[in-house]
Amino acid sequence: MDERSKTIVGIFGILAAMFAAVMLVFALDHLHFLSERVPFNAAQWRTRSLSEGWKSPMRQRMVDDLVAGKRLDRLTREQVETLLGRDDKTAHWPEWDLRYRVAPARHFRWLDWEWLVVGFGQDGHVAAYHVVTD
Repeated sequence: MDERSKTIVGIFGILAAMFAAVMLVFALDHLHFLSERVPFNAAQWRTRSLSEGWKSPMRQRMVDDLVAGKRLDRLTREQVETLLGRDDKTAHWPEWDLRYRVAPARHFRWLDWEWLVVGFGQDGHVAAYHVVTD
């Protein structure tokens, strides 16, 4: 192999190692988050504050259980607000009826926030809800 080929192989090797290191960091961060999940607790959800820290905010640790457990299915607006409290006012997602700030996004935390958005059908019951990122 000539010098030029060795240089190209070396550069690709370095780039592959850097890519693998970045992917490992993301994988470890995701595993850390999975290990900190907790069951949904309405009282903790309602009393949380953003001063609890950025590493593992309580709402973020509970939101997957809330959604996967389908706890909002068919509730009325009054029932949702009793369970989750008043929503957080934002101009984002005007097509949704309620918007709850969850926490900084799990990845690229310095860029985005996760929100729980809730929409009601014409019958006044929850029709859909999702975790979205702004």
